[in-house]
Amino acid sequence: MRLFRKIYLRVLSGILLFAVTIPVYLLWETEKQSLQDACQYEEERIWNGLSAIQERGQRYGIGLDDDTVRNAVIIKEFRDIFETQGVLFRNGEEVFNISPYDFEQDVMKEMRAKSGLEKRDIFISAPQTADGKKLILFYQEKAGFDMAYSFVIYLDVTDIYARTGNLLLKGLGFTIFLLVVVGIWIYRSIYGVIEPLDALNRAAARIANGEYGIRIPKRIVTARGKIGRLNMDEIEEVAENFNRMAEKVEEHMEKLAEVNEKQRQLLGSLAHEIKTPITAIIGHADMLLTIRLNEDKRINALLFILNEGKRLSSLSEKMLKLAGLYGEQKARIEKRETDIGKLFDNLKIQTSALLKGRQVFLRVNITPGNLKKWMDEDLMLSLLMNLVDNASKASEPGGNIIVSADETGFTVEDFGKGIPKQEINRVTEAFYMVDKSRTGNPGGAGLGLALCQQIVQVHGGKLIIESNLGKGTKVHVNF
Repeated sequence: MRLFRKIYLRVLSGILLFAVTIPVYLLWETEKQSLQDACQYEEERIWNGLSAIQERGQRYGIGLDDDTVRNAVIIKEFRDIFETQGVLFRNGEEVFNISPYDFEQDVMKEMRAKSGLEKRDIFISAPQTADGKKLILFYQEKAGFDMAYSFVIYLDVTDIYARTGNLLLKGLGFTIFLLVVVGIWIYRSIYGVIEPLDALNRAAARIANGEYGIRIPKRIVTARGKIGRLNMDEIEEVAENFNRMAEKVEEHMEKLAEVNEKQRQLLGSLAHEIKTPITAIIGHADMLLTIRLNEDKRINALLFILNEGKRLSSLSEKMLKLAGLYGEQKARIEKRETDIGKLFDNLKIQTSALLKGRQVFLRVNITPGNLKKWMDEDLMLSLLMNLVDNASKASEPGGNIIVSADETGFTVEDFGKGIPKQEINRVTEAFYMVDKSRTGNPGGAGLGLALCQQIVQVHGGKLIIESNLGKGTKVHVNF
């Protein structure tokens, strides 16, 4: 399980980073606070010591002119208070130092100058390393008890760093122990989560190989129920979504099979439908070749062959379009913004001869006048021509057909014979025709509305038919 390894290593790395970073940060803050507290305490002690030196100097008459006595008293008081922690300078020369360290006053002056402190303030340095020890230095020029004196007091903070180091080692040891324990628990937890996903992967592979009925049993996902206290609801949700996806795939494949079956039926129906006109054409052609007919019968036979040929041509054209619109044609239609006014002008041109022969008039209405829509113009023109053709067949000579368009779609309305209500739901089936005695159209093949239905579907629309016998029919194309 590569996914399992990746997740496990990343989670463990994240925990390791967290487990190490937080203790180190806390120890660093603790060390910093300890150093601040030690410096604050030492600074207060130094100020108290300086006040004591000044007080004792005044008590012993330091203000007298005898420099030797005054200097001896100051050195003695400084030694008694600071002992080995202090170094005393007078006019730049070291006068007292019993500490194990040597301090250069020039170096201390430079460090103080960089800090920007006032002369009366005590300069506190960063931790310095000397003879393996960590020292913090306190330096003041022109001490308050005598302006000629300067001093350095050091504070040994080695123990603070040592304690921090020991705590760090102990923390790292405990962290390693904790990582081992938590790592084992995480390993088992993640493995329990990934195992159902592995089952999902195997099921997906089987579906890819054509086993569309595969589903993930709930027992596979909930076999572990809970890992410790890890709820598996999300994995169950993934499994449910997978099963829904599998159902959709199976449903899609069934639809494809249904489409294939429809196409097979269309071919069978086509073969049956063209059998009669082909037989008639062959019969009339054979009659013309074998029998001497008078001029009228010969012309009638030729006209019959011509009309049946035209019918077969129209039938084949519609069949090709209808068959092409099944299946995946929706993904291949070329939609573009179409001016409905120009579309209707083209419709008038294409149907003018047909309507003139049937003595039917076409009227158009567009709201608004500059209406435009995204569509496959050729397919939509074919749809409208078929609807107008059907409407003209149902209309009486001198009748009107109204084709209108608005934001919702198209409407084709005639005022002819109408369609029985019980047959409205079936008229869009291929090769289904309303009783020819009602339609007065013995030459139809029942493909026009089936073609219209498919064109509307590939455009994502809906075909709605409203009809009343003797009053006419309205066909709505709603997008």
